[in-house]
Amino acid sequence: MRPEDKKYQVLIADDCTEDCILLKHALRQTATLETVTTVVDGQQALAYCQQPNRPDEGTPPHAAPDVVIMEMKMPVEDGSPLLQALQTRSVARPLLVVMAGCPLPMDEQEAVRLGADAFFVKPHFHKELIGMAREIEQLTWLAHRPERRQTV
Repeated sequence: MRPEDKKYQVLIADDCTEDCILLKHALRQTATLETVTTVVDGQQALAYCQQPNRPDEGTPPHAAPDVVIMEMKMPVEDGSPLLQALQTRSVARPLLVVMAGCPLPMDEQEAVRLGADAFFVKPHFHKELIGMAREIEQLTWLAHRPERRQTV
């Protein structure tokens, strides 16, 4: 199966409803990324990622996401513990993408130190948001490509 034929499941963790709506629309402009759900904090995101195929309180079973797109600053639990918990997973580790609305200079370094695969400043224009979604799609293809075996 070619990477562009597979559909990759995306979890969005952001407490801003408007940003989630805009990001979901941008992801629909890609060929392979589809949003499976949105959550408002790191605690909900971690619970979703840790409970694939096990329904919680009446929710249907779900597969672990291939990509987690998160805001670092969220209520209840921010993105730091989520990044730390997900980076240590050896099986089904999702691509971890951090977005920041008003990043400080050290925010990107901190996100990468905690295990983020990519860091983006939230775009102000819809066209830029679609461009970011396409960059995330390319990163997803690269992260999920089969390893090529070399013959000796």
